[in-house]
Amino acid sequence: AWDGDLGDGEWTAPLPGGKFTSGYGRRNVPGVPEWAQNHMGLDFATPGAGSRPGGPVIAPTDLRITGFNDTDGCVIAKVDNDDDPDFGFAFCHLNSWGVKKGQKLTRGDVIGTEGNRGQFGMSTHLHIEIYRPDAPDVVFPYQGFNIDPQPILREKGAWPA
Repeated sequence: AWDGDLGDGEWTAPLPGGKFTSGYGRRNVPGVPEWAQNHMGLDFATPGAGSRPGGPVIAPTDLRITGFNDTDGCVIAKVDNDDDPDFGFAFCHLNSWGVKKGQKLTRGDVIGTEGNRGQFGMSTHLHIEIYRPDAPDVVFPYQGFNIDPQPILREKGAWPA
């Protein structure tokens, strides 16, 4: 588990010390294909990481690991507690991860290390997606299950300081 402060929210920020860098929805990024201009998640980055491995990515709440997308460095999970809807998550562009399918994590457990793995050249950051509770265990963007993570993370007290 991560040994830092988890904050006083019901959930915790998935990238301790990270700063919000990009929002959900339409954007205009040069060099990115048209289909990818609709940003299906949020981005957070550790200041000064550049293109090196960044900070620890931690479970914002209790999770069950359901799969992976190796190409984009994504760990895919579902909420694993009785108090919250069965939201799905994708933690993407990780440099590395130390979890396996079926593993149960508690709030604050380390999922992996922030990175820049993916189809497009990018700086180190965490891209996080949240999926509707009716999404399959392993889901990918643009399948119609994505929802804006910002209101959920803010409501749960998991927005970075």
